Amino acid sequence: MKRLVLFRGAVLWVDFASWRQQMLLLNSAALTGAQRGQLRSVMQAQGRSGQ
Repeated sequence: MKRLVLFRGAVLWVDFASWRQQMLLLNSAALTGAQRGQLRSVMQAQGRSGQ
């Protein structure tokens, strides 16, 4: 039982880490406006398919 909880926590942590990385990419000053718009549209598409 405890192992399952630990596993679940690890999965959540990985999800959070990847989400944080995406946010950092979006906010990165190195990205051009076009790249940022592309990333945003991709993320919106993922959100729509997720619902």
